[in-house]
Amino acid sequence: MPGLYIHIPFCLRKCPYCDFYSIPLRDGRIADRYLNALGRELRLLAAEFRPATVYVGGGTPTALEPEQLRRLFRMLHEHAGAADAEEVTCEANPGTMERETLDALLESGVNRISVGVQSFCNAALKKLGRVHSAEQAWEACRRARSAGFGNMSIDLIGAVPGVRRRDLRETVDRVLDLRPEHISFYLLSFEEGTLFHRLRERGAIAECEEEEQVRRFDYVRGKLRRTGYRHYEISNFAVPGFESRHNLLYWDGEAYAGCGAAAHSFLQGERRANVRDLETYLRRLEEGAAPVAESDVIRPEARARELLVMGLRKIGGVERETFRETTGYDYWSLCGPEITDLARRNLLEVDRERIRLTGEALLISDTVFAELI
Repeated sequence: MPGLYIHIPFCLRKCPYCDFYSIPLRDGRIADRYLNALGRELRLLAAEFRPATVYVGGGTPTALEPEQLRRLFRMLHEHAGAADAEEVTCEANPGTMERETLDALLESGVNRISVGVQSFCNAALKKLGRVHSAEQAWEACRRARSAGFGNMSIDLIGAVPGVRRRDLRETVDRVLDLRPEHISFYLLSFEEGTLFHRLRERGAIAECEEEEQVRRFDYVRGKLRRTGYRHYEISNFAVPGFESRHNLLYWDGEAYAGCGAAAHSFLQGERRANVRDLETYLRRLEEGAAPVAESDVIRPEARARELLVMGLRKIGGVERETFRETTGYDYWSLCGPEITDLARRNLLEVDRERIRLTGEALLISDTVFAELI
């Protein structure tokens, strides 16, 4: 069964490191107009479409009012069969997690919440441009627990310039006190088009040294593994049984539909991308047109290479026989010389049954993937 991603492009304030499509929500009326358009797009899905997983991301979905959230999920139930999904995730930020909002999510069938804490260090939060404090983040997570969320994921960002290693250790300790079922840990990246990227280009901000990034990643990875979390994807850790089913669907190459401005889909061998502009998205759907900006039918060999790269994001790597059955290709015939060279450089671990990234390759995975794609 496919997955369904819903993009809510609104947030309270654009973070300087964020390269996802989002805009500050100034007026609730634009959110109502967006939900109208989203409802029209959902009705374009095939009548038989039924998702195994639903993921509502952004932006900040919880920037919407509680009644707007209820309306959103009513539409998902009516037009996409979301009530039958096994996993329904909604992203939330601590500054927008009032009890009424959490109750609206639970009443609407959300059974997994992903909280964008990023840090429990106020200096790091200020540097990252977050609107919440460390104490607000702590209280928001506790509020989600008391409201009834039994499956909570927490996002963390490490290697923030000017923030000490000790602060990261304290953040990890506080996260472990909350004992979330899932933790995503990312090293800060400076993506083109973001304020942080522009500041770095002007010399106004600098990334942490590579060796320091490695030390911080290794520390977090080791700490989480010692405390019962399974490292199952480059940036993701879970209590066994609480891995993100929706994200595993991506990494396993399954089909998914994406609705909303800037959302992407992969259905029946075709990749589609929606327009990355709110007004254009609204206008197209209000005029009865599809919001697709571009589409591309993926050739079998290109798709096989994509699946190889996506599968290598998982710590368990790619099993040779499963890959052959799924794609019709043997990865040795597809890119044998590249695999051999990467193994020689200690970036791939190779045996008869599977290939996987080495520990050394986890932080330079994009370099490995570029050679395989």
